[in-house]
Amino acid sequence: MWNMQVTKRWTEVVAYKRSKTNSTSRGDDLPRIRHKKCDETQPACYMCTNTGRVCDGYQQTPDRRTRAFRKGKRDSSYDPRSPIDDLLTEPILVEELQAVEAGEEATEEDFIGTALPQENVPTPSVKTRPVTRRVVVSSPMLKDRPSVFAKSHRSDLISSAHYLTDPHKASLSQRERWHFEFFIRYTSSQCSVFYGYDFWQRIVPQYTEAEPGLRHAVIAVGALHRNFEDSQLNSQEPDFSFAIQQCNRAIYNLKHRLIGDQSQHMEVALITCILFVSFAFLQGDAGAACRLIHGGVKMMTEWEKNSNSLKDSTIKLTVMRVFSRIQFHAMTCGDPDFFVEEEYNPKGTMNVLSSNQSLSQPIDSIEAASSLLFDIGWQVMQRKPWLSRPHRNEHYDVVATLNNLQRWEAQCHIALMGRREEMSIRDRGSWIMLQMWSETIYILAATDWCADGRESRFDGLLSHFRKAIGYAKELLTTESMRSFLPTFHMGPGIIPPLFLCINKCRDWKLRKEAMSLLRSWPCQEGFWNTAGSAKCLEKLIEIETQGLLPGEVVPESQRIIATHVDYLPITNTYRFCDADIEAQMAGSYSTFAGTTNDDSQNRDDTSVRSSESGRCRINPRLISDAILGLSDGLTVPFALSAGLSAIGDTKVVVLGGLAELIAGAISMGLGGYVGAKSELESYEATVREVNEILDHPDETRSMVTSTFANYNLSPSTLDEISSSLQAEPERLRDFLISFYHRETKPDCNQAYMSALTLTLGYFIGGFIPLIPYFIADKVYTAFVASVIVMAITLFAFGYVKTCIVRGWKGGVNIRAGVIGGIQMCVVGGLAAGAAVALVKLINGEGSV
Repeated sequence: MWNMQVTKRWTEVVAYKRSKTNSTSRGDDLPRIRHKKCDETQPACYMCTNTGRVCDGYQQTPDRRTRAFRKGKRDSSYDPRSPIDDLLTEPILVEELQAVEAGEEATEEDFIGTALPQENVPTPSVKTRPVTRRVVVSSPMLKDRPSVFAKSHRSDLISSAHYLTDPHKASLSQRERWHFEFFIRYTSSQCSVFYGYDFWQRIVPQYTEAEPGLRHAVIAVGALHRNFEDSQLNSQEPDFSFAIQQCNRAIYNLKHRLIGDQSQHMEVALITCILFVSFAFLQGDAGAACRLIHGGVKMMTEWEKNSNSLKDSTIKLTVMRVFSRIQFHAMTCGDPDFFVEEEYNPKGTMNVLSSNQSLSQPIDSIEAASSLLFDIGWQVMQRKPWLSRPHRNEHYDVVATLNNLQRWEAQCHIALMGRREEMSIRDRGSWIMLQMWSETIYILAATDWCADGRESRFDGLLSHFRKAIGYAKELLTTESMRSFLPTFHMGPGIIPPLFLCINKCRDWKLRKEAMSLLRSWPCQEGFWNTAGSAKCLEKLIEIETQGLLPGEVVPESQRIIATHVDYLPITNTYRFCDADIEAQMAGSYSTFAGTTNDDSQNRDDTSVRSSESGRCRINPRLISDAILGLSDGLTVPFALSAGLSAIGDTKVVVLGGLAELIAGAISMGLGGYVGAKSELESYEATVREVNEILDHPDETRSMVTSTFANYNLSPSTLDEISSSLQAEPERLRDFLISFYHRETKPDCNQAYMSALTLTLGYFIGGFIPLIPYFIADKVYTAFVASVIVMAITLFAFGYVKTCIVRGWKGGVNIRAGVIGGIQMCVVGGLAAGAAVALVKLINGEGSV
């Protein structure tokens, strides 16, 4: 066979030594080796072709100055499974040549190393057999040419040739080198698709050449990323042992590196911290990722305080920008207070790298546009807009934030949209991503205007929800865009905006479309995971739409304000709780993305089973009505029964108390019904009024101007805002109703629920002080028992009422609850004492 003959000839050529004569006993069987100088004739050497020989050809390299080379390098794709096979800058040294299939086993001496032939070099095809757990690139020797590495030991080949170009890999094993190349060629490119190109593509590779700790951290992340990719293709159990081993080596090297003056090596520690954060994300440990981010922020703050040199300014800004975006990404699914400590931020503002560029300057790049947009997002996210909590920064201005968003969009359209067709696919995708986040930030900022905290405030922003979903659809359904989307990265991505749209937009059609888009792209974006997010949203929609037909408006009482989700790996179930996030943060920090690679397939195939489920948040209007009904019921009937007890007849106390109780409950219910109906009629009248003036630009402009009158905006800014709103009548109507008239659409069932809540609250609260009079025979005994029962009841009611408003955990909230209970006891006691004194005074005069 040909393969067998080639192997035999290579061995003979290595042992062959040319004698003084031109012919030997074996000369006729060997390939003739020419030693003529090549005349470099294209495409084949004339010195070879003139004598009938076959020219081996030339290594043809593309001209790097041409536009075709730059475009091909930018748009070229490679196989992520074989990162070593596609190196462009240098030939790859083959560690082993596969044994040819010639019917007999080859020995170790038959394996030889060679440089991988470049393109345009003719080579015959050779069948190879795979080698397990090794990356082998096999190719035959060039025809009729012996190897310059023949009869050399493999370790000699590695040290003498390959590591002359990559000396920092000399201490790495074959498996470590493979995963190192996997990170450099695949992981880093995925993490830098949208943001952080300089950090992942320039700084990390450069530092790995000099820092062994960073090198092993890179290998660990590459190994976990490979496991993550494999878990998306099959359900085999990943092997974490190699990645953990490399992580331990990185920690060991880093500890020795930081001995002494740590400030000299702060950049190494921060870069390693970012790599460890990505390691925790890929491993599915959100708690470890949060602790690493928290620690990295502390180091970054100290570095900023103590380092004033100019030589590290570029690296410092790049690293701080990466940390800033990781923090912003973390805030989309957690509590911003977690990342702040008062000793670093006494005023409560966030540790954030502010952009050095202002909106008054032109935006010349995607990186500058993203920095400015996420600076605005920082200000919005500090307020916890999803819970209507007070803003941490006392200087926060909602109007200024909305104005900055509009200016950012105008600047980007001027700078980027004019050359949209000239952008690469990556830049166009990044621009679409930024537009989607712009709509997301606008939704969160616009809802800050509504002080009542109702979930219905999101109903007026359907147009922005529709735009955000449209941008996500363009990214996920366009073939050219979808081809470059990453399956893992740590910056703000696609999942958080889609999660917000599905969570807060109660339009059935938009929810369904957004859910379909979310499921279509399996991805891990830091804390967020596609499979876990979809499971949680399915449970949320199930709770909110329970008992409703498709297309019906979700009532305010069924809308979930905030959710807390834990995954229980032992039982493969989710713990889903609609609860206040501040109460949740007292325990361990958890996120929606608590997924691991080994059970991601099981979660996709298993329906959500809620092991612990609760609706801890109730409609604020129902809470207000219940408190009002119970407050009146606990004080007025108690005072009346206490006053009537002065007469000395239990029958009079019972009959009088019941009569007042029934009349008062009916009166409270009617009052609540009429008040809710009046509120609905007022809203409808406002809508009619706004619809009538939409066709009058001057009047609507004056209303918009008066809305911003207290913010000292320039006339040009006001004209810009008015023109933008008038361009979309639906958006203008929502703005005037929500911000000028300060009204939100009431729930259609609110009148009935308010009447029922007030009636039951008043009746239950008023019946408690009458219970002792049904049991005791003597008035005095019943009166004393009623006072004791009511003291306990009033204290408990005051405590619970205060804690519902302020929170249940923490010493401050407990003290406030106790004070609230004492206040209710004092108010009830004063009312009862006044009633008793008044009845005794009248009865003493002989007139009952």
